[in-house]
Amino acid sequence: MHSPSLKHRHLLIAPIALASLVIFSNLNRADLLASTAIQNVNNDEQGTYEIYKGVQIKPAEDTQLNENDEIVILKKGSVLVRSEGLVVMEAGGMQIMSIAGVIHISYNGGNLTVAALSAPVLVQKGENLVLVPVNQKWRGDGVINSQKEGLPAWLKSRSPRKIPNTFRAQQLMAAAQFPINYPSYESPLNKAGIALREALSFAQFSMARTRNTEHSADESYRRMQMLVDSGEWDSAEELLDHPWHESHFRLPEGQKLLAESVARVSDQPKLAHKFLQILITDDRVWLLSYIHPDLRNIAWGINRPKLSHEALALHIYTLPVSDILPARLPEYILRKWMEDVESIAKSANDPSVILNSISEIIVDQINIYVKDGYPERAKNYRKILYGWRDDYSDHLSAEVLDSINELEKMENVEIDELLLEESEEIEDVEALAQEYMPAIEDPVSMLTPDEVQGRAYSLLRDAGALFTVETNIEAKNEFNAEVRNIVFGTPRGDLPFEFTLNVVSGEVFNVINDGEVMPYRLSLEAYVKWLKE
Repeated sequence: MHSPSLKHRHLLIAPIALASLVIFSNLNRADLLASTAIQNVNNDEQGTYEIYKGVQIKPAEDTQLNENDEIVILKKGSVLVRSEGLVVMEAGGMQIMSIAGVIHISYNGGNLTVAALSAPVLVQKGENLVLVPVNQKWRGDGVINSQKEGLPAWLKSRSPRKIPNTFRAQQLMAAAQFPINYPSYESPLNKAGIALREALSFAQFSMARTRNTEHSADESYRRMQMLVDSGEWDSAEELLDHPWHESHFRLPEGQKLLAESVARVSDQPKLAHKFLQILITDDRVWLLSYIHPDLRNIAWGINRPKLSHEALALHIYTLPVSDILPARLPEYILRKWMEDVESIAKSANDPSVILNSISEIIVDQINIYVKDGYPERAKNYRKILYGWRDDYSDHLSAEVLDSINELEKMENVEIDELLLEESEEIEDVEALAQEYMPAIEDPVSMLTPDEVQGRAYSLLRDAGALFTVETNIEAKNEFNAEVRNIVFGTPRGDLPFEFTLNVVSGEVFNVINDGEVMPYRLSLEAYVKWLKE
């Protein structure tokens, strides 16, 4: 096996964007070496290399990488990885996957350490999986305990730790220096070999198609790429609505193209929803998406694939641990997660094992939230524990019940105080990797329709809204967006609503309630609070 050291090779840098997704092709050895060794064009003195389309790495000194038919293997050292979307590598016999963002991988002396800098990481060995949320790291020695070893051993081998802020900031700033340049379209049909069947278990695809079929699919791909590149979102939706075109995007080549573009359209809920419906046919991709800061709201709005026992366990035990970012999980996601936990517990031979172990994790997380200044987050999780205490007290241990009762003594924090405190939290180091955006002094004259839509989407997302294929956000003028069929959680369930949103002041008005227009204005915060009463 050829084991090239990439330390002194200056390669052509791939087009990169934190907000898009890639699934790479199954290149044979000659093609892979051509893509990494021959294109000595950019002469980048930073030591940044393209290993696949849309996947860049920066190896540390003396790092050794092997390249085989399907995957890049880290033999020794460490790499900083920035991907447009899904990246798959290997180290120490373990497969490492991540999606749309920046990660750091280190492998030395048989020990693997992965750091989820701005995107979650999934580590797999055989049937055993480890899911590492953003801003956390995981270290393993090649042994990942299975569920057969018992729950305590299973949890212990999957315990992440928080990444030191200094390290995370340094690595994100380094990744921000990677060149950014979206590619012109290259037909996936012209690529050598597709690895999607082997890597992600996507739909089976016959290579014995006729030339006419290939040409037809190729035309669908070219049209979609042009529409995405030009921002013609409505036309892109119409293309996927056409059964003939839509069938092409369910082929591996079509899925690859959507994967390269899905996060680029993440602020277009209807279109991103359609993309993910086609893409998420593998439980590992769903696990990476459902806790991804930029994809989680969309991923939770579609039907997830059937989860293996391992993936299901990761899902219920990882979500509360992942909720440590400045933007907290929307309440509807917490509610759906809680329903999953209760359903799994009820179907188990001994519900107490699941309920007690997750309750202990939540108690620890609440203490972290209180310490770090996330009072509303702590309040939301306390409500979950109070509900379990009321409904499942027979299955909770005396120690867990005592912990819950102690939490009840904690001071309740008003929503207004929460918003003030969370707005004054320590600056998120992830912002260091984002493009600087100057303040808008005259929003009336400066906001474009796309900016109005983008702001409306962000405000609604942060307020815990659920976007569906029926959701529509339309800019009415320089500062107002008309919002239709946006879903919020209410005591009566998840319901759609319609109103106008001022994206500058954050006020909601022209609210349609039971067929009538409410004659007054509310802040979005107050409106959401009113819906929950």
